[in-house]
This record gives sequence, C-alpha cells and structure tokens, in this order.
Amino acid sequence: MSEPFIRVEHVKKYFDAGNKKCVKALDDVSLEVYRGEILGIVGESGCGKSTLGRCIMRLTDITEGKIIVDGKDIFSLNSKDMKEMRRKSQMVFQNPYSSFNPKHTIGRSLTEVAKLFGMTNEEAKADISNLLELISLDESVLSRRPGELSGGQLQRLAIARALITKPVFILADEPVSALDVSVQAQILNLIFDLKQQFDQTMMFISHDLPVVEHICDRIVVMYLGAIMEMGSTDDIFSDTRHPYTKALIASKPRSAPDEPVPVVELKGDLPNAMEMPEGCRFHTRCPHCIPGKCDAAAPLLKEVSPGHFCACYYRQEKNL
Repeated sequence: MSEPFIRVEHVKKYFDAGNKKCVKALDDVSLEVYRGEILGIVGESGCGKSTLGRCIMRLTDITEGKIIVDGKDIFSLNSKDMKEMRRKSQMVFQNPYSSFNPKHTIGRSLTEVAKLFGMTNEEAKADISNLLELISLDESVLSRRPGELSGGQLQRLAIARALITKPVFILADEPVSALDVSVQAQILNLIFDLKQQFDQTMMFISHDLPVVEHICDRIVVMYLGAIMEMGSTDDIFSDTRHPYTKALIASKPRSAPDEPVPVVELKGDLPNAMEMPEGCRFHTRCPHCIPGKCDAAAPLLKEVSPGHFCACYYRQEKNL
C-alpha cells in the first residue's frame, strides 16, 4: 500500500435531536484512503456514509476525533490553507441537476471554478476544452444552461468541474444513483478511466453493491454509524466475514437467471438511531447473536486476515 492521503481517526459526529437525545451518525469511525485507490463506502440508507463524506470534505463539523488530509488536520486549518486543501480535494454530488446554478451557463460555472483557484481566462479556456474532450462532450454545451442538458451530461460536467483544480482526491457521493442504467455505465467508465489515466484517488459512496464491486479496490461496510467490515473488494465478496455484509450481498440483484441466491434471514427492523442498542448495534437482527456477549459490549474492529477487518464476536470466536 502507498501512503494514505486521508486518515480518519476515531471520528464521532452526533446530531442533537432535542430532549437530551442525539443521533450518532458516526460513532468512533477510523479508516484510511490510500493514494491511487478507489475506496468504496457501502451500507443501508442512514448508516452514516454520506455524513462521513461531508466530514472528510469539512462541509460539516465533527463532534470528536481527527481527519488528517495530506498530513494536515483539516479542522485546524485557517481559511487560506483550507482553500488550498479544497483544491486538492473535490466532490461530485448525487444529483447533477442541483450541482449547477440553473441561471448560469455551463461555461460560466466551469470558468468561475478555474478563476477561483487562480487561472487566467486563457488558462481556464484551454483546461475546460481539454476536460470536455476527456468526458466526450462538445464545446457547444458551454453556452447552454443545466436545464437544457440530460442528467448524464450534467454528471460528466460535474466530474469535469471537479477535475479543473487537478485534485489529488475526489469524493463521489452516490454519483450514479439518480441516473438511468445506460447512463450509469457511461459515468462509471469515465471514473474507471480517470483511475487508469491519472492514478486518481477516490472515495466512492454507494448502496449499489454491483457498482462498488466493479470499480473499487477496497470496501468499507457501515451500519448505524460504525464500521462492520473492511477489506479488499475480493475479500469482501469472496471471503465475507460479517453477518451484515452477508445480508447486503445476498440482497443484490442476480446477474443471471441461474445464479444461486444466498438466503440470509435478518430478525426485526433497523433500530432507532436515537436509541442505539447496547453492545453490538447489529445484534438485534443478527442470526449469530451470542447472548450475554453481543448485547453487552460492542466488538472491536479486528484484523481477521491480512488487510481484512471485521467487528463481530461470532466470527472472531469461531475464527471464521
């Protein structure tokens, strides 16, 4: 592994819900994003994956912990240093229609970003022209407004806008979930090409397991604000350890009619995020819950094989 570009160290993010209650969106999350890799973050809606992304981009404060980007604690940076950090770290949002000002032309939106980071008009024009070629769009889109373009075109332009500053890291938060399946393939191929051509470092947030399996080098599985399992894509799909990860994989659509479908039965419903269960937060639904242990204290995230981590008493006890 190369040196990590991002280190998330014991980060907690709690939202005040009133009546002395809080939502623990992130609860002691630690991970690393290595240079040149695509790290996938997966989990059900409400697991904290988007909150994690927003914290890494410093779009929201954290309650506790540290986020180190390129060797610097981003929550200790002044505005000047933070501007330089934003040049290195860019984000692609889920909804391409809300990513651009509907009153501005695409050309103006892209040029404003270039000028913000010190480019002249000539430099901006040349860079934007090169990026349009990269994303396979004609320069005629520059005179059009967002409402005149398709979702796929806008998402490609959002990726181009993120690349204007020549970032080291791109965070893509559900970048294809709002698009048609055929358009999704175009965006995923573009992301894969960026990885191949520029050795781009990325975090890819998604609930779509087949997509994550296709493009990510490593995967982090989250559940109710905590990491359940973390490892290489091959390990997560071929050597699955955590019962929750098994349930997620079992829920993905079959790629062929004769593909065997694993059956994983989960008990009960997703717990209330303001009333987190004691012990392992998954034990109320887990088919392998060990009474007196899983419901007593939360398991630590332990390395079960080289580079493969799992937070599960049952797996650790059975050495599975």
